[in-house]
Amino acid sequence: MKNFLKLVFIAIIIFIVLSIVTGIYVSFQDEVDKAIEERQAVEEVEPVEYVEVQAGDIINLYQNNELQADEYLKDRRGIIVGKVYSIERILGQVSVTLQGYDEWGITMVSCNFDDNNAKALTSVNKGDTVKIEGTIKGKGWNIDVDECILR
Repeated sequence: MKNFLKLVFIAIIIFIVLSIVTGIYVSFQDEVDKAIEERQAVEEVEPVEYVEVQAGDIINLYQNNELQADEYLKDRRGIIVGKVYSIERILGQVSVTLQGYDEWGITMVSCNFDDNNAKALTSVNKGDTVKIEGTIKGKGWNIDVDECILR
């Protein structure tokens, strides 16, 4: 009888140990599965799609059909190439205005920089051709581009 009780006791101990090990394994496996899912989700994120366009083309597109231009460009990140018409601080915001193909045109592209990114503009002069990366926000008086970085 003592041998039988020893076997039962050992069986119970083995059962408890196996339950604990299984619980740890399942918990670990859940963490591994979660990490794999998160990694796959990160890998599936599409890269930011940049549009590289001439300032004159943006102006022409907005002048021809503002709704179509918004559909294609609004809230998209782009690299805009253009000739600097002005560099100024307006109400504390540093702005570089790029002219279109018509140097006498009224509508221009207004690129707005925060103070950190504006420091790069100290080497830029009126008349220079520049590349500016930013988020196209649509047309007000000018075509506004925010969060700009000189490229």
